[in-house]
Order: sequence, then C-alpha cells, then structure tokens
Amino acid sequence: MMKIERGARRTAKPDIFISHSSKDKKSAVHLAKVLNFCSVDVWLDDWELEVGQSLTDEISKAMDESRYIAILITENYNKTVWTKAEYKKALAREQKEQRTVMLPLVIGEAVVPDFLEDKIYIDLRKDFYKGVVHLVGMIHGISRFRISEALNDYEPQNVGDIWRLLQSIG
Repeated sequence: MMKIERGARRTAKPDIFISHSSKDKKSAVHLAKVLNFCSVDVWLDDWELEVGQSLTDEISKAMDESRYIAILITENYNKTVWTKAEYKKALAREQKEQRTVMLPLVIGEAVVPDFLEDKIYIDLRKDFYKGVVHLVGMIHGISRFRISEALNDYEPQNVGDIWRLLQSIG
C-alpha cells in the first residue's frame, strides 16, 4: 500500500475529493478509509484541514487539484449551501476540462437530484463492495469490461476481497 501524506505536508495531488454533507460524515469517512486501503489518495476535510487554514480556500484548492470529485448523494446532500457550491464547482470544472470529473455515489435513502439525472452513478446502497470495485477500477484505469468480468466470477464481501480482486485483474 502506498504512503499518503496528509495536510500541509501533502506532496501529491489527490485522486479524489469527497463532497458530502456534514450529516453524512460517518459514511464519508468509511468510504475514504476503504478507498485509501485500495491505494486511492482521498482528500477528506477531516484528514486534511489544519488549524488556521481557510476552509473556503483549502476546499477550493483540493477540488481544483483532485483528479475526480465524488459527490456523496444522500438525503442530506442537496440541503446545505456548502454541498451546493461544491457540486456547482465540480460541474463547472467538468465543462471546462471536457472530461468526467464528477463521480456521483448514491448511499442511504437518497433520491438522485435533478442536476445528476443524466449521469451514470455508482449505487453503493445495494452492494457497497461491488460499487467500490467499480470506483477504484475507474480511478486506477482498469477497464469496465475487466471489472465486470471479474465481478461475474467473484463478489467481494469485504475490503480485503476488493484488494485481492483488483490485484488479480491489474
């Protein structure tokens, strides 16, 4: 597993920024830990922000530097000013860069909001570990075909299974 620097000492640009409602902190931290275990460098506010830093500046910088921005869609996501600003920033970046930047991830009792209705999303409600395999595979550049074939042969039941499955396909 790779060593990831956190906070002001960060030496690499993150693979993914997790945009989430503060009411969903527990789910965001759980997902971030699983992704870290799978060698995905996650930017999560609780892990990165240090006393005295500007919340607005640091989040904006992290969103600009991260390869992807995960939108953790829950029943709480679209109810705060912060999350609305974050998804608007992600959409603007996606349009500017003309590539997929925003990765919608659905958890809990969420209804997919209108601004994401035409996007393919990963549903972590039904099979969390299978969804994580798809997400990690995308971030690491493994083809959807290879991931689908591997998942047809074996369904992961825990984080260790995800790691073994991904190692077996590349």
